[in-house]
Amino acid sequence: MRRDLSYFGSFGSKGIGYNVQELKKHLEEKLYVKNSRNIIIVSAGNIGIALANYSGFENMGLNISAVVDCDLCKIGNKIGEYKVQSIKELDRIIRDENIELAVIAVSADQAEDIAHQLINAGIKAIWNFAPVSLWIKEDIVVKNMDLDNSIICLNYRLTERAESL
Repeated sequence: MRRDLSYFGSFGSKGIGYNVQELKKHLEEKLYVKNSRNIIIVSAGNIGIALANYSGFENMGLNISAVVDCDLCKIGNKIGEYKVQSIKELDRIIRDENIELAVIAVSADQAEDIAHQLINAGIKAIWNFAPVSLWIKEDIVVKNMDLDNSIICLNYRLTERAESL
């Protein structure tokens, strides 16, 4: 663990350990969790609902500012404390709420179009849960979450473990 922590700088004393409060403060600064950022969730489907209800974002310095969807049956409904807004309001919401990070949880065929709408509205980073990888040429940070690959890897490790017993 000491080697992992060394990537963030030099702190702690050999043989003595770490001052936990000092370590926590240093890691928060390095990981930017003290810098608050507003995020938008695009989709009020199952993944969007799960993410909107996740309470851990606040601990990471992330504030959910809006949830949007294009489904008229979902617009106006509440997910926890968030009222689902129309995706037609995307530009205004991103501008008014000073949102820099978007979470996409739409279908594969919608993902690239939504990503470009978000970028045109001023988004600087995208966390993509759509079942397709986004390869954006603009200077945008994109993290593609490949749920298929993750579950296949988990299944492989479980099978490998069972065979080694």
